[in-house]
Amino acid sequence: MAAKQARSGSVYACVAGILVASVVATARVAAQDRRPVSEDLECRRCEVALTPVARLTGAAVEGEPLTMVRLQDGRLLASFYPAGDVVWEFARDGSTSRKFAGTGQGPGEVSNVTRIQPLGTDSVIVFDAGNGRASVFSISRAFGRTFRVPGRVHDSALLSDRLVAINGEISTPELAGIPIQVITSDGEITHSFGSAEGGLMRPDMPQLAYRRLASDGRGRLWTAMPTSYEVSEWGPAGEERVVWVRNASWFPAYFDDRVVDPSKPFQPWLADMAYVGDGRLAVVSQVGAAGWQDHLGEPYPLKSGRVVYPNWSLSRVHDSIIEIIDMSSGQLYATGRFQGYIVGFLDADHVAFYGETEAGEPVIQVSRVSVRQR
Repeated sequence: MAAKQARSGSVYACVAGILVASVVATARVAAQDRRPVSEDLECRRCEVALTPVARLTGAAVEGEPLTMVRLQDGRLLASFYPAGDVVWEFARDGSTSRKFAGTGQGPGEVSNVTRIQPLGTDSVIVFDAGNGRASVFSISRAFGRTFRVPGRVHDSALLSDRLVAINGEISTPELAGIPIQVITSDGEITHSFGSAEGGLMRPDMPQLAYRRLASDGRGRLWTAMPTSYEVSEWGPAGEERVVWVRNASWFPAYFDDRVVDPSKPFQPWLADMAYVGDGRLAVVSQVGAAGWQDHLGEPYPLKSGRVVYPNWSLSRVHDSIIEIIDMSSGQLYATGRFQGYIVGFLDADHVAFYGETEAGEPVIQVSRVSVRQR
């Protein structure tokens, strides 16, 4: 353990030099290939469909999932808002639950979990910001090893059997930023790209935003910023090869921030991406439901004079749109709009929605995704 931490400390020093080079790479992306996502007649006859397969309720479901995945045997792992201090394991139908990892700072313990990343079929990496590290577990809950990570990991994608792409905040005396990094399953950083310096969700400076990540597991990597419907594909050396731009009327240009106010238009949010096979990528967007202003609850005045709406219903304010895009041709293959707040893809075939019962208890609905003729 001490040897691991000492080696990771040297990684921090290396990151500064790596990111200096990425400043140049970021400056060149203005010349990258930008292509529109197109709709064709075939797409108009297809739609995304959802089939419920599991429902999660009870004491283990503490609120909105901070991260949630589905293992190949159907079991579900999740950590919930606000603390993310426990990783829960659920049966494939959601009927039973038990702790997969408990709270703490010791080996196999977690604090403020931000991402769970399956590694093939036999293990998972749990990234927890509270301990500033990642821990590797077998799928039978056995703790294996831990390593330090340079910052809070927002998203991840499995590039190959031993390489994982992560996107997270780095904050050291030398630099601050939100790069895309490629790490080994032991935490060694192989390269870093796509960001230069600090900031968050600045639409005029896209290199400063955090990204959603997706990969086909064979080296292809796609990223997208939550505030725009543009999907970038990256080469193995960290070069931005092509940007697919979806000009959807329901996803207007980013205008201000995500403050929910009935006097403003609802700001869409690109919530997740997942590779679903056959060269296709699923993109998940959260948009305003019909009459979303009616579900914001009571306004609350601040001392500054600003009014906020702190108690609004995620499931009633949001609709969720799933679109499947062919990443070779850029054609839209299928689309679907669903009521409620989508957590995101749990694997290539399943999504989860968050809601509340009439009594106000949190509930997670897991559904299988398919495409059918209209």
